[in-house]
Amino acid sequence: MILTLEWDALLIARILAKAVTYYACLAAIGTVLFRVLHKAAAHEQKRFLCTWLRMSAVVALAATASAWALDVQWLFGDLMAVLQDRAMLAVSLQSDFGNAVLIRALGLLLLLWPGWNRTGHLIQFGGALLVLFSFTLVGHTVKEPRYLMGAGILIHLAALAYWIGGLAPIFRAPRIMGAQQGGRLVEGFGRNAVIAVGAAVVTGSLLIWGITGRFLLPTTSAYENFLVLKLLAFSGVMLLAGLNKLVLTPRLVEGQSKAARSLRISIVFEASIIAFVLFAIAAATTVGWP
Repeated sequence: MILTLEWDALLIARILAKAVTYYACLAAIGTVLFRVLHKAAAHEQKRFLCTWLRMSAVVALAATASAWALDVQWLFGDLMAVLQDRAMLAVSLQSDFGNAVLIRALGLLLLLWPGWNRTGHLIQFGGALLVLFSFTLVGHTVKEPRYLMGAGILIHLAALAYWIGGLAPIFRAPRIMGAQQGGRLVEGFGRNAVIAVGAAVVTGSLLIWGITGRFLLPTTSAYENFLVLKLLAFSGVMLLAGLNKLVLTPRLVEGQSKAARSLRISIVFEASIIAFVLFAIAAATTVGWP
């Protein structure tokens, strides 16, 4: 259905806004999780992580607002009329998607809280939880058993967010922290990332079971097959990337320049794969499948 669909400007804009929302939200959440799990390394890159968190949150806010506005335009045909009519505006914001947008926006605003101290970190952590929670209000997680599906998507997205949030500081680590400290950080991140992939696979499988009633191919529709293939392909790539980091660690500690270069290439590859998968998910959830 996606290949035969007439791709107009509004549809493309809706998909792009949703994909950017996914990536920027997960990057912001992941930055908070990285700071929690790697305190010493986070302190070494304090200024960069503050800037990265704020930039991710701002982009996520803009993309979230754009996604809402574009969906309103698609549903009602006139965004300005909705903005000028309180009743129509209330209808658009009281839907599941509207509630998700409001909660997500609140969480993102909390992520912009200034200060590198305990209070600021707690507020930002609460914001990250709100952003995560907002994703349980829409999509397949509203199906029964809703609490189980919601918990599954929370763990699934948290694992993915940790990976995405760690890519930027890991990319800079050998240059900023030195060979030994950078190597230890890459090793610790690689170990945690393998666990995160495992958590993503388990929860992803449970979510697919909740949606389709089965774990394995073939399922009853192209969309369900897409979910399974997406999980398998993405998990395989991420697992290999995590193992690659563990292999690179001894070479990084020894100060081999080629190891640092290989690490940067690996991170660029991972970021590209993640962006492609999130775009594919955005397209599939926007246009639907037969």
